[in-house]
Amino acid sequence: MEIVDVHMHLWRPETHEWVAKMKGGGHPSGSFKGFIQNYLPEDYICDTQLHNVTQCVHVEANWSGDPLKETQWLNDLRKTNKRGFPQAIVAYCDLSSKSADEVLTRHREVEQVVGVRQMVNYSPVRFDLCVLPDDTILTSREWIEGVGLLERHTLSFEVHALPHQHQRVYDVVKKYPNIQFILDHCGLPFIRDEENMTLWKNGLAKLASCPNVVAKISGLFMMDPNWTTSSVLPIAQQVLKTFGINRCMFASNFPVDKVNVTFDQLMSVHYQLTEDYTDKERELYFGGLAKEIYKLK
Repeated sequence: MEIVDVHMHLWRPETHEWVAKMKGGGHPSGSFKGFIQNYLPEDYICDTQLHNVTQCVHVEANWSGDPLKETQWLNDLRKTNKRGFPQAIVAYCDLSSKSADEVLTRHREVEQVVGVRQMVNYSPVRFDLCVLPDDTILTSREWIEGVGLLERHTLSFEVHALPHQHQRVYDVVKKYPNIQFILDHCGLPFIRDEENMTLWKNGLAKLASCPNVVAKISGLFMMDPNWTTSSVLPIAQQVLKTFGINRCMFASNFPVDKVNVTFDQLMSVHYQLTEDYTDKERELYFGGLAKEIYKLK
């Protein structure tokens, strides 16, 4: 069966400075010691060699400096590795910036750029889960108007927000029915007490009610060093139940999830997750929908 991985990253410590800073820990997923070196297409090819991964989507990896340089770097890598990875690029743009329209125009000069991710996760109680200093961006007029630019540029938007933020994300999604939104990492159910899991389930349902939202089942392992199949499957199953398998996509989140899982182990969980679905449904989950969403051949 053909597999399209819709969420992976490539990096070098010299261009992704945050990676080098994580050597002693500091990232919610734990220490990156062990793959702090470059993670390039050849490394990804090695990790996935036992599985028929034919295409992948690179999601912005917090390039240090001008994000247009990350896009160009990825485009150059694509041309020089034997598998042509990555076949699609989700780039970074600060959509609240006055230069957002210009940056999007420049990104679109590379045909493989099909979407944008700007992480907005903020927690008042878990500062290790914050990428922003406060929680105002989701109601910022400048940012909301910036999201609207994506329609004219025919780009999708990757939603990277915590469950308590899902209602505000929903408000933005409803404002732009012609923009494709993709929910990252099962909606980030990282805080798993009863209150937050209820928030998460309600947020999933709210977002799933919008036909222009699909979900990635990914990030299952990066926060759970002691994971078991029984600890991660219920998360994935809830997303499948809420969105339906026809609106869910497989993604690895490598090499971030590699902190806690091998690619072979990760695939085993996803195969078990989908074992009761039809061959057609599994083909859609492992690649068919990805080709449609990310404009792949």
